[in-house]
Amino acid sequence: MLCFRSLTYDDSLISAVIEFERPHDQDFFDKVKIVKEYGFLDEFIDTVKEEEQGLQKIIEAYDKRIMN
Repeated sequence: MLCFRSLTYDDSLISAVIEFERPHDQDFFDKVKIVKEYGFLDEFIDTVKEEEQGLQKIIEAYDKRIMN
């Protein structure tokens, strides 16, 4: 989190953030490959969508709380 806050003040940290995200992204792609191999891609996509919706609700509740 500190890195992301600093990023707003220091453009030179963009490459550090990209490097920080790279292993996470690769791990995600590896998991998707495994899910495809086992034939659970549709279920995986549905689960990811549900998780995204849940996170969106949390963000909206947080924003509403901050604005009031």
